[in-house]
Amino acid sequence: MSIKRVSRQNAVVYLRRHEAYFDGMQLLAQEPATYGDAVALLAVHSVISLADAILAACKGQRSVSQDHRESCKLLQQLCHERQVTGEGVARFERLIARKTDISYGQRRLNINRDIQWAQLEAERFTDWALGKFEEVRQCQ
Repeated sequence: MSIKRVSRQNAVVYLRRHEAYFDGMQLLAQEPATYGDAVALLAVHSVISLADAILAACKGQRSVSQDHRESCKLLQQLCHERQVTGEGVARFERLIARKTDISYGQRRLNINRDIQWAQLEAERFTDWALGKFEEVRQCQ
C-alpha cells in the first residue's frame, strides 16, 4: 500500500475540499439535465476528499496510490480498529468503482441510474462519516 504520513491538520484541507465538491454537487443537482455529469463527478471527488480527511484526522495518514481502492482498505482497517460499522465504506467503494465510467465513459450518464444514484451515495457516505468520526467533525 502506498501510504503517506500527513499532519492531522491536513484533515482541514481535505474536509474543505470535500465541502466545496459536495456543495457544488448539491447546487448543480438542481439542474440535472444540464449539469448531471458534473454532479456525478463531484459526488465521486467529494467522497475521495472526505476519505482523505477521515484518514488524516484519525490516523495521520492517507493513501497516495492512484488506485482509490487503497483508501477503501485503509478505511476498512480504521473501522475494524474502532468497531465502526462499515456501510459507509461500502458506499465509498461503489462510487470509486464507477469513477472511470463517470469520468471517461463512452455512454451518456442516466439521470436516475447514474447521476441521482451517485449524489445519494455521496450524501449517505458523508452522513455516515460525520456521524462516526468525531475527529472529522472537529475540523468543521
